[in-house]
Amino acid sequence: MLNGLPQWQNADGALRRFVLGFWQGGRAVEAGETFRILPDGSLDLVWQLGAAPLSLAYGTTTRPRDALLAEGALYFGVRFRPGTAHRFLDLIDLSQLTDQDAPCVLRHDRDLAARLAEARNFEDRVALVEMQLDRLAADADAADLSEMAARMIGAHGGQLRIDDLADKLGVTRRHLERQSRRDLGVTPKMLARIARFRRAAVLLSRGEVRSGADLAAAGGYVDQAHLIREFQEFAGTTPRLFRA
Repeated sequence: MLNGLPQWQNADGALRRFVLGFWQGGRAVEAGETFRILPDGSLDLVWQLGAAPLSLAYGTTTRPRDALLAEGALYFGVRFRPGTAHRFLDLIDLSQLTDQDAPCVLRHDRDLAARLAEARNFEDRVALVEMQLDRLAADADAADLSEMAARMIGAHGGQLRIDDLADKLGVTRRHLERQSRRDLGVTPKMLARIARFRRAAVLLSRGEVRSGADLAAAGGYVDQAHLIREFQEFAGTTPRLFRA
């Protein structure tokens, strides 16, 4: 999230299948300001609202990174659920966005950035984007392979074998990996690792575990050393320092 404590509104209705919510930064960005991004399996489409409005897709992240923000801009975004953004973006292969951001727009609406910049407030911007997403969602009938795979990985907290996942979906592991790279930007194995990390981070932040060993067991890690390696890769720090 941008600018500390942005505004947030959960998606509702039919859009909840695809979208987690909408957010807006709390103020215009100051010179040299950055935002720390940690892996969570989601993709954000973000509108940079300033003198020259534009939209950027922040792809699936596999490592911590600091995004440089544009001075004076206000940021508004939509956060897609893992495995769904490919239905809405004007981009065929989302692996191009992995661990980076790049100009990107919603399908069939290249003028949305200018209209969002002219909108009076957060609520009006949510309404504008919801309207376009609803139109695109009407063309997305049954869940496709990538959406189903992401759902199952999330439901298991990342604790499932990819071969078993492919069997349940009725495809080969190679086909599942190829489709996931294109539609999610990462392989199912990477998404499962991110899901385990996020679950462990939530348990840690809530104080629901007493020790690193307990956290490793609850998070599905082989041992505490495995847990620490994953936190260092995805958060850039240890579980103890992450909680602090």
